[in-house]
Amino acid sequence: MADARSARRSAEKVAREALAGTLVGAAGELGVAQACRQEAADAVAEAEGAGRRLVQAAEAEARPTPGRPVELGTSPPR
Repeated sequence: MADARSARRSAEKVAREALAGTLVGAAGELGVAQACRQEAADAVAEAEGAGRRLVQAAEAEARPTPGRPVELGTSPPR
């Protein structure tokens, strides 16, 4: 009877240790996933800003120069 209890306790201990290792591993993977997600969000925000700057530069370049008429169907001088 004592041997059965001892074996059961040992088996429970091994199971707890295995589960704890699995939980620690899962927590670590979750941390890595959250860091990757944040990195991706930062990259998207940077790309959005770069795109906005490109559009603003193109709009500024496309504006006619004050005092110089632009004929329809032609490009403004550079």
